[in-house]
Amino acid sequence: MISLPYVFFVLNALAALSITLLKKRHFDFLTVYVLILILYTLPLFFFSIYDPVHKVYHYPHDAVYISMGIVYLCVIPFLVVNNNYYIKIIPEDLRERKIGLFLLACFSFLGFFYMVPVLLTASNKVEALELNNNIVVSIFYEMFPAIGLLMAYKFKNKKYLLIFLVMTLVVMFLGTRRAFAMSLIGIMIIQVSESFRLVSMYKYILFGIASLMLIILGKTFYGYVLFYGLFDGFNEWKNNFTLNYFFEGSEFLTTSAILQSVAQNNFTVDSINIYKSLLAIQPIPLDFFGFSSSFFNDAFQPILFPSLNYGMAYNPWAEAYSWFGYIGVFVYGLIFPLILTFFWKGYKTSTQIFSILFLVLGITLAFWIQRNSLGSILAYIRNILYPFLMIILLVSIVKKFLVKYK
Repeated sequence: MISLPYVFFVLNALAALSITLLKKRHFDFLTVYVLILILYTLPLFFFSIYDPVHKVYHYPHDAVYISMGIVYLCVIPFLVVNNNYYIKIIPEDLRERKIGLFLLACFSFLGFFYMVPVLLTASNKVEALELNNNIVVSIFYEMFPAIGLLMAYKFKNKKYLLIFLVMTLVVMFLGTRRAFAMSLIGIMIIQVSESFRLVSMYKYILFGIASLMLIILGKTFYGYVLFYGLFDGFNEWKNNFTLNYFFEGSEFLTTSAILQSVAQNNFTVDSINIYKSLLAIQPIPLDFFGFSSSFFNDAFQPILFPSLNYGMAYNPWAEAYSWFGYIGVFVYGLIFPLILTFFWKGYKTSTQIFSILFLVLGITLAFWIQRNSLGSILAYIRNILYPFLMIILLVSIVKKFLVKYK
């Protein structure tokens, strides 16, 4: 049934998508943000929200349509602004690039030497990943190979490009999709350096769809690999293949159920918890303060989805709605595009290694915000920001040392 909230949602969503596809602009973080937003709200266009408990579809609550209509409305002003920022012409420092790539490779190998033997010998790889959830794993093993791949690709260093490509593929086949997804999006952004109409670039659209299918199928594939091992897991996955694999790996089909349930049950959170989430950006983990970046999931799932025995993905708009209703959604809807615009300007106007930092931060926020809360996405950003700043500091120290003792 077509209602005014549905019309409000569709008009704003189609307006944002039309600008993204038809306006001549750079392929930036806002482009990724809108395309992922369309993906996560796709069932709403067809009057559906998937219920992960009963495994059926329900008609969306009016508050869901209004909230997501606000989200699309908030991003439109940012899309119409010119995103072709001036790039400063500064003499290239090849030494800085090589030192940065070398340091990333060293830390990546450190993570590999620690984690790969653990995964290859573990009888339960899922448990092994959970027990070894520390900075060596999450940064050195998972993220630095992808960051190194993007840096090598941007700086056209074929030797390191091959090294980091192999590492990223190993990380993917051993059960982590995030680094692979980040690499694909980053390569697309680096590759497309001119303004264009996205609708005219059918090759990139097809590449994006193919990559999405690979990531979706990867979820079930990793489950088999983590349980049976790489080769036996592949055979089991192939022999049991059904179309349900697409639904099991399509996390975007279920996250709207969180907003639906929050709205239907008038679920609220204390506003102080939202402000505490901002602390996730500082270098000390929130556990030190007796708080968790996953507080929203810890709060809603036992009450709204008590029968589910696995941790659900988050929904930032559900968090915002439970905090301050539509005003909370409006605030979140403005903050995220604003930060993405800042990251894009930083990427386009920075040189050398700093441009890679802004690239990775922008991809992280644009691609993963739809399945995270404020605290969890800031924790992701923190886990990239400070280790990367450490790399930049080490590059500066090594450069000065080499100059002094040349």
